[in-house]
Parts: sequence; structure tokens; C-alpha cells
Amino acid sequence: MKQELAEYDLHVEWNESPDREPIDFEIRDKRGELYATVWGSEPWYDVQIDCDHDIAEYDDDETVGECVICGATCDWHYEVDGEGNKVRVPHEWYHPKKIGGIVGRYLKQLQEKW
Repeated sequence: MKQELAEYDLHVEWNESPDREPIDFEIRDKRGELYATVWGSEPWYDVQIDCDHDIAEYDDDETVGECVICGATCDWHYEVDGEGNKVRVPHEWYHPKKIGGIVGRYLKQLQEKW
């Protein structure tokens, strides 16, 4: 899991406050920029995520994008930015019933350890 996070220059920071939830961590980059917050009072059944979807992979043939961090998907289209470059612009993000992506795999790994 650390290798996958490192591939995107990310790491996990657990909340160390005394009143934290059993699952309570953030995904950040080296500069400290926040990408996702994950928390849950019931570790395996009530986990919530707030993700910015800043790291996504796009399928050129299907016009579907997927957030690497949480597994949410979106439709997208190309637009031309101010410098004349074609850039992908996602439409609304659709969240899966179960958290996926890096966070989903990390939660599964934690569940196996606990």
C-alpha cells in the first residue's frame, strides 16, 4: 500500500486526538495538501469519505474517469484551457456504494489486520 501511495506522492496521516473515531485519517501529499478525509464510528460498516478527486485516471475510449483515491467515477469531456491545451473536464462524480481506490484497498488491509 505504501508503494501505491508513494506512486502518487501521497501518505496517510492518522488523527491522533483523544476523541477521534476508530477510523479517522487523511490522505495528504508531501507539501501537506489534503486530498481526502476518511472517518467512521463503526470501522467496517459506516465509513465516510470526503475526497477532492484531484487524482483521476481517464479512459479515452469510454469518456469515463475514475478517482484513484476513492474509486468514484465521472463522465468527462475535453476543453481547451487558456494556453491552448486540451484538458479533461469531469462532469459530476458518482460515488460507489463501497469505497474503492487506494482508500478502499487500505481499509481492506486494515480490516484484515484487526
